[in-house]
Amino acid sequence: MKIAMLYICTGKYEIFWDEFYSSCEKYFYPEDSKEYFVFTDSERVIRLNSDRIHSFYQAKSGWPYDTLLRYNWFCTVQDKLKEFDFCYFVNANSVFLKTVKANVIPYPTEETPLVLSIHPRFYDDCLGETFNPERDPRSTAYVAEGTPCRSHCGAFWGGTAPAIMEMCRVLRDRTQTDLGNGIIAIWHDQSHLIKYATEVKHYNIAQGLVSYEEYMDPDKCVLMFPAKAKYGGNDFLREVDWKTKLSHLPQKAYGKTLRALKAVHMDGALRKAVHIFKK
Repeated sequence: MKIAMLYICTGKYEIFWDEFYSSCEKYFYPEDSKEYFVFTDSERVIRLNSDRIHSFYQAKSGWPYDTLLRYNWFCTVQDKLKEFDFCYFVNANSVFLKTVKANVIPYPTEETPLVLSIHPRFYDDCLGETFNPERDPRSTAYVAEGTPCRSHCGAFWGGTAPAIMEMCRVLRDRTQTDLGNGIIAIWHDQSHLIKYATEVKHYNIAQGLVSYEEYMDPDKCVLMFPAKAKYGGNDFLREVDWKTKLSHLPQKAYGKTLRALKAVHMDGALRKAVHIFKK
C-alpha cells in the first residue's frame, strides 16, 4: 500500500519532528510505502525535502488558526494525495511505540473509508455528556443535544485518499463559513471532526491503542501523544501572547461551567444560559 502522512510543525512544534519521523518509519505499517507531507516554517525541516519528504512552507497563523486551518492546508496538496491509497494525519507531538499493521489498526475500506480515534478520557461517552461538542446552532460544527456523537480526536485520523480529500474539502468550507460569520467552534478543528463523524461511515480504533501520555496503558498503546507540559506547555508551544490568553478566558469559563453543570446533572436552561460565555 502507498500511504501519505500529513504533518504540521510550525513554530516551536518543530522540536517534535525527529522523534515522530523515526518512530513512524520504524513502526507505522513498516512494510508499506510512506511519504510525508510536512507543513512547516522550519528551515531545517524544509531542507529535508526529498522524494519521500515533501515540505511546504507554512507560516504560523497564530492560535487557534494554526490548528483550525489544517483542512485548508491539506486541500492545497489534494492533487498529490490522489496518488495514494491511504492518508493519515498525526499531531506534531506523536510517537509510535509499537508496530502497527492491519491486524492492529485495520486498513480503511470502501465500506468504512475513515479510521478515527477517540479521546481516551471520553471513550465510553456516546452522547457528548462528559465532553463538549459544539452546541452553538450558528456553527457548522453544531451537534444537537441528544445526538449520538463521540469525542473524536483531532490528533490522529486517516482513511482512503478519496475519503480524506472529501473530508478536508467539506471541513475547509465549513470552517470558512464559520469564520465568515465570526464564529470559531469550541474545540476548533476537532469540533468539526466530531460533527463530520456523525454524518459518515467510519471505523473507531480500539480503546487504548491511541492515547495521550497522561491516560495511556503502556501495554496497549501503539501511538502516544507526549505530555506538552514537558516542553513548556500548550501556551508556550503555541506562542500564545497575553492578549490572546485574555480573549480565551470567556471560552474557558464556558467550558468549566458546563463541566460543573454536567457533574450535578443540571444541563437544561442553566446550560443554555452560560452560552453567553463562549462567544
